[in-house]
Amino acid sequence: MIKGSSHVTNKTKCSSKSHKFLVLGDSQCGKTSLIDCFCRDGTSIQKVPQTVGCDIHVKELQDQQKTSDSDDFIEFWDISGEIVFGEMGRVYLKALEKDISSLKGIIFCFDITNIKSLLHIRKYLEELVLELILQRSLVTGEQFDDINIPLLIVGNKQDLLEEETEFNKIGTINDNLNSIFDHNPKIKYLFFSNKWFSSQSKGLDDFVQDCISGNTSNLFMYGPKQELYPHDRFKNYTKRKLSLISKDIKKARLYISVKMIHYYTLFTALICTFKGNEDPQMHVNQR
Repeated sequence: MIKGSSHVTNKTKCSSKSHKFLVLGDSQCGKTSLIDCFCRDGTSIQKVPQTVGCDIHVKELQDQQKTSDSDDFIEFWDISGEIVFGEMGRVYLKALEKDISSLKGIIFCFDITNIKSLLHIRKYLEELVLELILQRSLVTGEQFDDINIPLLIVGNKQDLLEEETEFNKIGTINDNLNSIFDHNPKIKYLFFSNKWFSSQSKGLDDFVQDCISGNTSNLFMYGPKQELYPHDRFKNYTKRKLSLISKDIKKARLYISVKMIHYYTLFTALICTFKGNEDPQMHVNQR
């Protein structure tokens, strides 16, 4: 476990070595509550104020977790979802780009009770994360297409799910993620609630430790080569398939109807031919 924490808002501690994580997601999806809980080792203030601009949450690593003899810190850059795509959001991202090599991972948060907040993940990844990857390529000289950043998807407010709809909601989340990431087996997501955080924190803790240590074998890595798809592409594909099948059935029915009429006509003509071979005069003479 990563323990020994501190919390700093809108400023960062001076440290010899920092490991940065960018926290993305729509406004009021639970980003700040999640990171605040993590930095306080599971204890969070009851009502977390809404993020204005960018909050930087800082957590100090214990001695056995440090990568050097210097002070090691984790920095969570929590940018408000309301401004992240605007000019102010770009200002904070530019500040992050100044030390882009220390960016260890991306944490994308969504509100479980609002599925639309999950579907916005494509916009965040394609418009913001790829821009950061490009900047890292320019700074470090790495090939743009070869750069990948660990990504963790977190669904917040699990305690607000109604028991009778929870199963269907989880199924919908699975379907959408499978559609967007093309059934990538490494894509993972976690559910969190401030009420149960102590029993759920291991997944987030493991993600952070693996990113810092460079042990990415079990992580989902997002980069330029990872193609993202519309969340409803399978639904549309299924609709198109069903439409084509329906058309084929109609064509088959029409074909069968035409053939039946054709054979019926031939059969009728054949009967008339046989009857026509009888001599009508014979019937007259018999009478």
